[in-house]
Amino acid sequence: MLRVVVQHNKRDRSPLRGIIMEYVYKDLVERAKAGCKESMGDLIERLRPLIYSVINRYRDRGDMEDLFQDACILIMEAVRDYDEEKGVPFLGFVKSRVYFGIHNKVRRCVFELSLDRPYGDEDGLSPIDTLEDDSIDIEESLINEET
Repeated sequence: MLRVVVQHNKRDRSPLRGIIMEYVYKDLVERAKAGCKESMGDLIERLRPLIYSVINRYRDRGDMEDLFQDACILIMEAVRDYDEEKGVPFLGFVKSRVYFGIHNKVRRCVFELSLDRPYGDEDGLSPIDTLEDDSIDIEESLINEET
């Protein structure tokens, strides 16, 4: 249920200023914003389908449990930052925050591999060391092929 009530303000001509929105989770959001942990937990529980729809897009790029926790943190931050006077619907605000927050998290965590930097603790080999084959002399084998 979305009910928009427009209050006229002669000084501010912005169409979004002065709009008070009624939305489904308004009471939960207000209590969570005031610091009620139970309301925040209930809100996160009700937004669980949204969380899973976002993190399922990235199931092959990260640990689902970590992504779920990141999404919950993003929801808590969205509740803290939400200002209904701006005229943005709460669910749209949360959805965009969670979607883009998870997207940025996954994008930043792209696995980077340097061929020169050693990996592992056992022998200190770098990936380039494992690619090189010292037993074959490439130049000599090319000369032999040409003759």
